[in-house]
Formats: sequence, C-alpha cells, structure tokens
Amino acid sequence: MRRLLISVLLASCSAIGLLAGEAPPPPTPPPAKEAATPPQPRPQPPTVRPASAAPGQPMPTFSFGPATPVQTAEAAEANPAFLNDLAQVYLRYGVLDKAEPLLRTAMEKAKDPAQKQQALSSLAQVLQRKGDAKGAAELYEQALQGAANPSEKARMQMSLAESYAGMNEFEKAEKILNEIAASTDQNPMAGYQRQEAQRQLAQIWQKQPGRLDKVIEEAEKAVAANPKDAVALERLAEIYSRAKPDAAKATLCYEKLLALRPEDKNLLVAGTVTQFWAEPLR
Repeated sequence: MRRLLISVLLASCSAIGLLAGEAPPPPTPPPAKEAATPPQPRPQPPTVRPASAAPGQPMPTFSFGPATPVQTAEAAEANPAFLNDLAQVYLRYGVLDKAEPLLRTAMEKAKDPAQKQQALSSLAQVLQRKGDAKGAAELYEQALQGAANPSEKARMQMSLAESYAGMNEFEKAEKILNEIAASTDQNPMAGYQRQEAQRQLAQIWQKQPGRLDKVIEEAEKAVAANPKDAVALERLAEIYSRAKPDAAKATLCYEKLLALRPEDKNLLVAGTVTQFWAEPLR
C-alpha cells in the first residue's frame, strides 16, 4: 500500500510540473556495461626448427653422446681391443675354438701392455680349460711378469699352481700357494685369496697318499709352539672344514683366527658357517 501511494504521489508531481510548463527531467541513462576483456592467447613454446642445410647437403641429425665411428670389419679385426672383447664373448659361452685364434692374433697385434696382458691371461685360461696344462703354465708364467697389482699377481699364481698340479708337479704348486698363504696383507681381497690358496693346497695334499696327515701334524705343532701362528691356524681350519671334516676343531681354529683378525669378514663368514654345521639340530 505504501509503495502504491508513493507511486501515485510521484505521478501527480510529474503531472503538476507538466501543467506548469516545466520540462520533464531527462531520463537517467542506464549504467554503461564494461566492455568485456577479450581472452588473451596462452603463451606458446618457441618452435624449434632444425638448422637449414646447405643445398645438396643432408639435414643435420641430433646425437645424445659421442658415437663410435663407423668402420669396416677389416679395420675392426686389426684392433686388439676388438679381438679381446669378441674373444670374451666366445669364452663366456664356452666356444673355445673361436676364442683361441682371436686371442693369439690380439697378442701379436697388441702394442698396449694392458691389451697384451689381457690377451695373454685369457689365452692361458683357454688352454687350461682345454686340458693343455703345460701350455697354460707357460703363458701364466709370462702373465705374472706383467701383473699390475698384488691381487692380479696372486690370481695368476693360483692359476699357475693349478696348471702345475694338473701336470702332477705338486712341489712347484705348493711353493706358489704357500707364498700366497703367508701373505700378511689385511685387505679383504688378500684374505679371500689366502683362503683360496689354503683350499687348493688341501686339494693337492689329498692327491698324495699320507701327505695330508703329515701337514696336519706339522700345523698342530706350529700352533702349539705359537698360538698366534695365523698361517697354521688357517691351514687347520680349511683342512678340518673340507679335506678332513671335524666341525668342532674347525670352529676352534676360526675362533682363534678371529681373535687375531677381528676385522676379517672372510673369516667371520667361514667361521659362522662352520659353527652352524657343528651345532646339533634341535
């Protein structure tokens, strides 16, 4: 009702104004609408265009690293590194007849001492696997002269000792292995190689009637005279673990060795395994 009365009053005022000759007020324009902002285009990544090539030239290609130069088969076969690598593939799959000529050619062509050493030691392995112990021993003797470090030297010595044992030259084999077993180097690889040398020695002694019992007697006397004789303790530990099994005696030897070399992880593993077999099942 109130709104109706206000509307009538306003209309009456307007009519009175018109009768009095007053001009009506200009109509109030509607508020202008803001112009809509046109959408802005999204930024696009720059277009990467390949470099243009000169007329008659191929378009450039992109590479993520240095590519091996393309070469002919004849050029590759003249490279001792290629021959060595290819021979290793044949060795891995036991194709010795293919590996042998490649390694012999690599030995002839190699000027780099490391390449020649690789071919020499690999060829010795081929001959050893083929049963040519004499030929393998000759090559291992040459390879020993080029051994780059004590670890490689010990590895070559053990292979040479194995070749001598294959020819029943046990005295030569024992001399080499005893040298490795007497090593005082405390790094893990040297410790592992000492154990391997003792293992090979035990195998050689088993091939000679009465020899193993004599070695045990000598080692036990050495430990009795000097309880810290690590070489004799390692010898007894290996013999009592494998060649002449006695788990209790082997465990005792490993415990004494660990007291002398508490940081030797190889001894810790071997002693733990021996102790496991020594304990009765519950």
